Amino acid sequence: MHRNIRLYEYQPSAVIKFEPQLESYTRNCIPELFQNTGWTIRLSEHGFILPYGLDEPSDAVGSSMLLGDSVLECLFMHERSRIESILFEKKPSVRYLNHGRSSSTSVDILNTIVNKIVPLQPRKVFLLSGVFDVGVSAYGLYSNVAKSCTINGASFPNFKFDIYETRKNFLLTKIRLLKSFGITVYLGTFGHRHNPLDPYFNKFGSGPSDKANNPYCLINQVARDCRMEADEFIDFEHLMYSEFNCFYDQWHLTAAGAKIIADKLSECGF
Repeated sequence: MHRNIRLYEYQPSAVIKFEPQLESYTRNCIPELFQNTGWTIRLSEHGFILPYGLDEPSDAVGSSMLLGDSVLECLFMHERSRIESILFEKKPSVRYLNHGRSSSTSVDILNTIVNKIVPLQPRKVFLLSGVFDVGVSAYGLYSNVAKSCTINGASFPNFKFDIYETRKNFLLTKIRLLKSFGITVYLGTFGHRHNPLDPYFNKFGSGPSDKANNPYCLINQVARDCRMEADEFIDFEHLMYSEFNCFYDQWHLTAAGAKIIADKLSECGF
């Protein structure tokens, strides 16, 4: 597929082997839950991560695609334990293609949908993202910081972008665009550590246990606000609230976390 635009994606048809990480990274992970080993991903001709046991599919039309950030990318995870691999093992007749890419924001994902996903005509798409919308909230399009400007000596009132309203607009656009092309949309919230009963909460919690002040809870609430637009909605933030072994840091999945997501998606017909 020829494109005249660059997307935030892995190199198509590549086989990438990642090496174990240095202490500068692993010190932010829970040692007993984090497996610091190398891992490999195999990419399709369109840059999707392939599940274990699936060779290059002859056609992406009619496939089921996962679209999101590093949560779906399943960093540091053996190929057989990944979400797309568990799904494929359950339903080998379905071609599951994973476009999880670390640090993806709503802008990246909308760009990918318009220029890559829609032209490939999948049957179903699962959207799971939001972590990095919080990460870029201090500047640019997502900024929650009030700003002012002066032009030729004249001061203008403060103005402020609303990250949550902006994310909602992006999310509704993505869902409606996919559905307008006959693609079934699954939408999910992402799990993260915010339960005060979590033994790792004090060091690895994602923010205040008070949901009204936790930016990740607020980001997930945007997805809940859009749930009626999707064909299927799964609240993984709720499902994983007390699953303390699902993340090796604040929100990145262990094999146990990947299995919860894959099992629930399969149960819901994905």
